[in-house]
Amino acid sequence: ATQCSLIPLLEDARRECRSPKECSLNLAQCPINGIAEFHKRTMTSNRALENALNTIDMLDIEIVASQHGGIISTKEDVKAIIRHLRAIKNVGIDCLLSGELL
Repeated sequence: ATQCSLIPLLEDARRECRSPKECSLNLAQCPINGIAEFHKRTMTSNRALENALNTIDMLDIEIVASQHGGIISTKEDVKAIIRHLRAIKNVGIDCLLSGELL
C-alpha cells in the first residue's frame, strides 16, 4: 500500500522542468510524467482535459490532495503541473483515434 506523505511532490528543479520525458534530474520515476500519463489515460478527451484545466486555473488553489497520488503543496507546483498537463496531446478517445498506444 502507498503511504500518504506531506513531503512536497515537486522540488524546484522539477517545477522548472520543460519535458517530463527528458528528466534533468535523471529520475527513474518523474512525478510530473506520472501525473501526465495518468491524466492521458483517465481523462476522456483533449477538450475534457482543457475544460477541467481552465476551470482549475481560475481558482486560487494552494494545495491539492489528490486521490491517486502525492500532495501538491504549493501554488507554484499547482501552476507547474497545470502547464505540463496543458502540453499533453491525444488524451483519452483522441489518443485512440490517433492510433497512438496508451
